Amino acid sequence: MGRHCLVVAETGVRYPHSDLFNMINCPTCGDYYESDRSMRHHHSISHNKRLPNSKCNTCDKEFFSKSGERKYCDECLSFEGENNPNYSAKKKKTNCEICDDEFKYYPTEKSGLFCANCVEEEEWRTTPEVSSGKENHRYNSIAINCSYCGDTNKIPQSEVSNKNYCDMICYSKHRSEFQKGENNPNYKDGEYKKSEFYQGNWERVKRNCKIRDNNTCKVCNSSEKLIDVHHIKPVRLFDEPNNAHTMDNVICLCRSCHMKIDHGNKELPKDLNSSNV
Repeated sequence: MGRHCLVVAETGVRYPHSDLFNMINCPTCGDYYESDRSMRHHHSISHNKRLPNSKCNTCDKEFFSKSGERKYCDECLSFEGENNPNYSAKKKKTNCEICDDEFKYYPTEKSGLFCANCVEEEEWRTTPEVSSGKENHRYNSIAINCSYCGDTNKIPQSEVSNKNYCDMICYSKHRSEFQKGENNPNYKDGEYKKSEFYQGNWERVKRNCKIRDNNTCKVCNSSEKLIDVHHIKPVRLFDEPNNAHTMDNVICLCRSCHMKIDHGNKELPKDLNSSNV
């Protein structure tokens, strides 16, 4: 290697000259290092100064950021004087729309409307009128019996589903009782065997299903909600649970649609069956 090599300072390691093209040299002393991180560490220790790793979006000045995520240097990020959003000289004058007195306010996206005295007095505030008749959103409410306790409640026609409840208390109690014993989708032969149902190739099929359906609910087309993988034909109906984990028997559903379908509040569209998923 001899004369065709260069000894890198501090490490004492000999490198061919051709390898130096892939190395980083210190801008202060010129020594070479295998990585940018090693060079920066050397600079902060040997030269007692950290090299810049960020660039200010305002003035283009390079500076050091501990997190590496800062977008502005200290000068541009200053909140002193005029840079402070509450700088008193930035206040504008306007007249109150109620008493017409002049007052000052800090300019924002909204212009000043009322002075401090009028804001404190609530007499000028009016309660919005509730529309009646056909204009009221509950005009088309119908009487529905709670699916759990049987009490009659009026709810808007647009909110009526296969199962309706007085409140979340009735919903939670009904759901808790519905999932017991034979009503639980994982119940079979007197036992709850979720661990046996979801073994074998389940994880692979679940992952591939989400890829195929673009992690989007096949019922409401939402991709923003938490997405589950649903068995079209329930696992409990198979003698061998692993036979249920096939791509033609699974679809993606959001958590909301999944719960409604499992509890009978919603049905899968007819075109979503095991033959044409």
